[in-house]
Amino acid sequence: MLEGQIGILVDSGNVDALAAAMLDLSNDPVKRRQLGHQAKDRVSATFTSKTVTDAGIQFYKSVL
Repeated sequence: MLEGQIGILVDSGNVDALAAAMLDLSNDPVKRRQLGHQAKDRVSATFTSKTVTDAGIQFYKSVL
């Protein structure tokens, strides 16, 4: 995860930090939109049908 670029990380179990991050995003539509677009672009570039298919084939080959 690219902190601040495609999402916001909070420590596991830290409810206050999670609530603060959610409030921050709910109050900042520009930041929310920016993180969303950057995350979508990264997923589209990283998880193409070819890369997912190749990874699946490699996995099955490794367990057979």
